[in-house]
Amino acid sequence: MPLPLDHLEYGLWPLDAEGIHIYAVVDCARDEELYPLICRFGPQDATCLFSGDQPRELEAVSPYLVRLTHGDPATRALLLDFWGQSAFIVVHGVDPIDVTRRHLKTFLQAKMPDGEVTLFRFYDPRVMRVFLPTCDAAQLEQIFGRLLKVLTEDETGNHIVHWSVNARYRLKEIAYPPMG
Repeated sequence: MPLPLDHLEYGLWPLDAEGIHIYAVVDCARDEELYPLICRFGPQDATCLFSGDQPRELEAVSPYLVRLTHGDPATRALLLDFWGQSAFIVVHGVDPIDVTRRHLKTFLQAKMPDGEVTLFRFYDPRVMRVFLPTCDAAQLEQIFGRLLKVLTEDETGNHIVHWSVNARYRLKEIAYPPMG
């Protein structure tokens, strides 16, 4: 059973959130109901990670950076309806949405061992949970940049996994509620 809303809100919002922006990176390709939900956030609080004008068909299945607001109806709908569905990750950062978008856009492509460039779906929690532990300090420094945390659901949707790095860019993983 997925986490109740009060557990999600407690686990996603820091106790002292002043100066911290909380965003979801939403994969609208996961469910056709996600894009209409993203539109409810409004243009100042939701922005596509892809650049330029997109055909409506692509726009509806693109990844979006969305500012989450505690208690907001659209935020609550995203958490209640899509937590545990591998539809988004959450990031905490100090930068406004446009700066955070520019940072995250740099990770949309990955070069494969054979040299092929492909879409990197870092915003899928199943990908992020596997990817982060394989990163070295330089990669973690690049990924986190000015991000304070990356939060994902665990495999069951019953826990929030907080990923952060220390001053030496060593990965730290904490689950809420604690597992075990």
